[in-house]
Amino acid sequence: MGLSFFLFTYPRLKKELQEAIDKDTRTNLDEINYIKFNIRLSIMRIVYSTAFLIFIMLSIIYKAF
Repeated sequence: MGLSFFLFTYPRLKKELQEAIDKDTRTNLDEINYIKFNIRLSIMRIVYSTAFLIFIMLSIIYKAF
């Protein structure tokens, strides 16, 4: 779930970052920081959703035995 989310959003985030870098001729640092924050947020979503799925799997395995 987290990996599919990452694979779905990564190209869009990469494109936004590239556009911000292209616009950086007037040093648009706020937009670059905003996009970096979005990338960090998506990485944290991947980490938390993966941990949550592992927790659910382990609880199901624990209840099965």
